[in-house]
Amino acid sequence: MVTSVVPAHDERILNSSVTVRLRFSEAMDEASVKSAFRYDGRAVSASALNWNASSRELTYDVTATEGIHIVEVLTTAASPAGLNLFGKFRSRFLYGRDNNILVNRAATNDTTLINLGDATTSNTGVTLYHKATGAQKMRVKVGAGAWSAWQPYAATSTCTLTGGNGTKSVEVQYWADGSAAYL
Repeated sequence: MVTSVVPAHDERILNSSVTVRLRFSEAMDEASVKSAFRYDGRAVSASALNWNASSRELTYDVTATEGIHIVEVLTTAASPAGLNLFGKFRSRFLYGRDNNILVNRAATNDTTLINLGDATTSNTGVTLYHKATGAQKMRVKVGAGAWSAWQPYAATSTCTLTGGNGTKSVEVQYWADGSAAYL
């Protein structure tokens, strides 16, 4: 089994240069471990992975992009005796700017979402400037209205505010990592 992972599960890293480290509980077959390793759902070239048999550790140096990153080891990883992992190992880490809600869960009130922060507008049609790089989908709710349909994530989108004077609110829900939603 995998006994430790760096970065730790759900850890937010501050530098895009990352060394992913996985340590195993017992000796493992190098080729099977390298073949079973996945980063963001994709196989990684065996030549990009480093195996240290004495420490039972696999490392991978990568430059992270903004968002949530998934590290996996499939059950095909095996010990020299041919014993496979009991279950797939999966962990994730976060990288991105402070205003990215996917990586900084405290970033929940974006004063620049609507028209880059204009204090007032005379138009009900506004541009939303999203800061959830790494999300796959998003949807919008204006005021007490209904949620829009899910749509692919984009850095900008448009919406129509309710009519009349006064303060308006817009909520955006971002979907990432297969099941997690961020509001």
